Amino acid sequence: MLGLIEPGHLILILLAALVVFGPRRLPELGKSLGGAIRSFRQGTHGLAEDFAEATRTPAPEAVRAEAVPVQTLVAAAAPSTPVRAPEAE
Repeated sequence: MLGLIEPGHLILILLAALVVFGPRRLPELGKSLGGAIRSFRQGTHGLAEDFAEATRTPAPEAVRAEAVPVQTLVAAAAPSTPVRAPEAE
């Protein structure tokens, strides 16, 4: 199959890594690679949770509780003292 690593390819890659890095450094590399993959997964999981939380729509009751009453808006918009028109000379 195209694009998939077959068992023969995997063995060849492992043998090449053994020759390049040696038998002593290979376990260290595997451990660091595993830690990097684990860290990457935790980071992407955190991003997915943040995205889900940000895109979650609030419940209709919460929207109603946050709404400002209309009377408050009208009272705040009205001037406290009457405004006079400028007098012509």
